[in-house]
Amino acid sequence: MIVYSLNNSGGAAGGGAAAFLDLSDTPGAYGSQALKALRVNSGETAVEFFDGVAAADASQWFALTFSKPTDADNDPLHFRVEIDTDADFSSPIIDWDSRAAEDGVSGCFVFDGTEWVAYPSGGAGAAYDNETVAFTFQSASISRGTRYYYRIRFHDGTAWGDYTGGMIVW
Repeated sequence: MIVYSLNNSGGAAGGGAAAFLDLSDTPGAYGSQALKALRVNSGETAVEFFDGVAAADASQWFALTFSKPTDADNDPLHFRVEIDTDADFSSPIIDWDSRAAEDGVSGCFVFDGTEWVAYPSGGAGAAYDNETVAFTFQSASISRGTRYYYRIRFHDGTAWGDYTGGMIVW
């Protein structure tokens, strides 16, 4: 195992920053560490390799960000997100419509120009035009390093807009 020693009595006021002291390594120490993550150990004295998110939880968190468009009538907008491994979206892994969210749009945020706020359950109005929306979700069906296609469209209470989308690798 590779051990990174940390000194928590660093020079910053208030107990501040941890300072790097040394790196212990021997030939072959990186063996069997591929695709592993690093974390600070429970004693906060070293960094260690671990199996990452998959070891703690079979599903992983992902985020898809996009801009909220304007609406000619300034109607609040809901959105639909689809994610699939096929560009034709014949069998989406994620098919989510924000209109179905009864108690607010869980896991979805919009930047209001100052801070991230929950996406309004009644749809995002003109105050959020062109602001960034972050749709976060947890899925055991999505694999890191795999190509996915996504598409998003917005609904103004009357009609759906056109899809916009692209390709992403998480």
